[in-house]
Amino acid sequence: MGKGVRRMDLVAREDGTPAGSRLGWLWLLLPIIFLPNLAQPVSDLFRGHPTALRLGLVLTGVTLFIALYLWTSLQNDVSRPTYPAATPTRSALWLWVPIIGLVGLSVTMIVGDGPRWLSLLIFTSAASGGRLYLGPAIRMVVLLALLAALLGWVTHDTVTDLGPAAFWTGMAGVLTIIINHFRRTNRAMRTAREEIARLAVETERLRFARDLHDLLGHNLARIALQSEVAEALVPAAPEQAMAAMREVAGAARTALQEVRAAVAGYRQPTLLHEIRNAREILSAAGIVFRHDGDRIAAPPAVEAVLAWAVREGVTNVIKHSRATECTIHVDRAGESIQIEILDNGQNPDDQAGSRWDGASGGSGLEGLRERAAAVGGRCEAGRIDGGFRLGVSLPLGDGGGARPADRSSEQTLAGAGAGDRG
Repeated sequence: MGKGVRRMDLVAREDGTPAGSRLGWLWLLLPIIFLPNLAQPVSDLFRGHPTALRLGLVLTGVTLFIALYLWTSLQNDVSRPTYPAATPTRSALWLWVPIIGLVGLSVTMIVGDGPRWLSLLIFTSAASGGRLYLGPAIRMVVLLALLAALLGWVTHDTVTDLGPAAFWTGMAGVLTIIINHFRRTNRAMRTAREEIARLAVETERLRFARDLHDLLGHNLARIALQSEVAEALVPAAPEQAMAAMREVAGAARTALQEVRAAVAGYRQPTLLHEIRNAREILSAAGIVFRHDGDRIAAPPAVEAVLAWAVREGVTNVIKHSRATECTIHVDRAGESIQIEILDNGQNPDDQAGSRWDGASGGSGLEGLRERAAAVGGRCEAGRIDGGFRLGVSLPLGDGGGARPADRSSEQTLAGAGAGDRG
């Protein structure tokens, strides 16, 4: 089991960020990698033997443009090294002043020193596509492409140079808009999935509170009433007071037994129940759910670990994977039972360490590994081709204490996944 799957990695960065984000700094290279394209116009400038004044003015303009371009680009979501968090609505002044400054410097350089500086509009277009919102960004990129063609014509640039300048001005902006739009969309999806996971927890808490109220409400009211009766009867009818206290003790024992049974039920989830929950929460998150495998009779302790595996695996799919499909496969191999939770998540930060919730204070996959080891099984998790895999293999032993796999349970379990097969 688990060929080609890495063991779960506990390594995390000291700043608490997932190990998978350690290459996030590569985003900083986006506004930098194209700057060498300015080497050609600078070289042409020196070959023209300009006067000292002209050389100083042009180099000053280029320096100011590069500084403003880098500052503007590094403020954008596109080039941030970490996944961009939601930013407050910025004022129009904050958004547009750097763009206007870049356009002004570009036009000044092109008109003042010739069409060799048309490439500055390419950088201006890229900065605009990453800084502005979708609608204004598209309009700005189109205007910059037209401006490049107009300035090329005004400065008597050749047609062979004018066309590519306008084309690449538009293309740089379009590519930056696409990247920026995808990053913002992914951020919104991640936020939505985190909200779904939070609401699922809140729903479970409400259910737990409702069950406790239903279990304890009647018995506690009965205890309070009988206690008041006993207190009133003590002076006049001690025997009746003793009978009332015996009823109080009986009600308390009944409440204690019901609470223990309820807690045991929460601590020992069933595989059927968790697969039902998985179908509901994945469907709510827009993730296609599939279930393979039949109902297999297993000891309660083993089934509880399987149920915990489904719960933990589905939680990680919702929170970390950005997947569109999730499959739960249950199979018996000899004297062991195996369960796999597979997803097609392609999150670049989606390494085993990023799903190891134990690193952030919860039990997570580490707790699941301990549960599996407690019954003689093993747990593996890691990336596979096309997604992520969580696998748990547990021995069935002699099957002692196994729940009978009645026909209605088989039909219900099959129905938990069959309706979602794509």
